[in-house]
Amino acid sequence: MLKAGLLRSGAQIQSDCPIGYCDSIYRRIKPPVPNSTLKRGLLSRLGLRPALPPYDLAQAWKNANTSLAPKFAHLWHEADAVILNGEGTIHHDGVGALTLLGFCKIAKELNKKVFILNCSIFDLEPFLLQTLRECVDGIAVREPFSSRYLADYGIPATQAADCLFLMKGGDEQESAWPKFEPSKKYALYTPGVLAAFGRVSGEGVRRDISQLRRAGYEVFFHVVETEDERFAADAAQAGARILPLGCLRWRQVPPFLRRMELVVSGRYHINIFAALAGVPFLPLSTNTGKMAGVLELLSPDRTIPVREWGAETPELNLEGAFLAEKSQVQRCRELAQKNFNFFV
Repeated sequence: MLKAGLLRSGAQIQSDCPIGYCDSIYRRIKPPVPNSTLKRGLLSRLGLRPALPPYDLAQAWKNANTSLAPKFAHLWHEADAVILNGEGTIHHDGVGALTLLGFCKIAKELNKKVFILNCSIFDLEPFLLQTLRECVDGIAVREPFSSRYLADYGIPATQAADCLFLMKGGDEQESAWPKFEPSKKYALYTPGVLAAFGRVSGEGVRRDISQLRRAGYEVFFHVVETEDERFAADAAQAGARILPLGCLRWRQVPPFLRRMELVVSGRYHINIFAALAGVPFLPLSTNTGKMAGVLELLSPDRTIPVREWGAETPELNLEGAFLAEKSQVQRCRELAQKNFNFFV
């Protein structure tokens, strides 16, 4: 949807870097221990590992940029601008943030226009915030939490929405599998990105799916990313049917979700798909404020609770499932078009 919008705006896409492009360079510069003198000293006193001298992540990042610059000088020679799909990658000092903002720094030093579109941005290190101020010509954020965060640091941004809202319809050739029985009601469940950070437990997945089963739902456990696979056995034990990784193409997701009575998801895009499909959904927590942000766009007049993960995780509030109004989905479509205002 982002590429299609750029093409409609008159841009010619000269090259297209895939997700993870060159991130191994930045992965190698991550500090070996938490970048905190207090934490390093505490670890040393406990005998867990020796204290290390302060690690200068900003300097290591600059060195990585310098090593990559000659490569991009040739690849981007004919380009007028470098456009980054920010999505949920630009937060803290994560590898994704270091990589994408490293591209911004290199592109600006090559005298290119630089734009970050379709993005959520949170909790950046000071040297990365400085890169946004000095090296980026335009930012379009996809939810209001990011907009407010950037405003707090004096960084202007256009309030847009996720480019997925520009999707209409779906794949007319729906997936032939699985088979649905008209007499049953179905729910889709996927725990979300926190499965990759040790925040999701097998016990919690079993408990949620058992609750859905007791409420009369046939449950599909959707393996959206590889981190979900570790909980597939727990989901199956609780009675869910497993949708394995890659079994649905993205354009098949809305027709599939229209067969559901309920979606329970910690995946930002799965919940947008549910809104587009007109299906009630229960949001689970994710790794940044992006989930609450998109819920604010879809429901500006009331707060939609996001169920948190933890040792005392409450049961799902099945009566509190949120059904997005068509008018708000349409408003998000209009906001998503603002990603391309820089190019009109």
